[in-house]
Amino acid sequence: MVVIQKLLAGHYLKLQGCFRHLFEPTVQKDTLAHIQATVNAYWDWVQQGHSV
Repeated sequence: MVVIQKLLAGHYLKLQGCFRHLFEPTVQKDTLAHIQATVNAYWDWVQQGHSV
């Protein structure tokens, strides 16, 4: 059984230079929350047995 650790989307996006506008000059909390909710919904869908 493979265990996959979930990461927060914000941590991943912060490492990507092209998403800098979400963190500078101020953190876009609403946008990051929306992205995280979308990722969570997709992850739940995948865990229900749907293929990617």
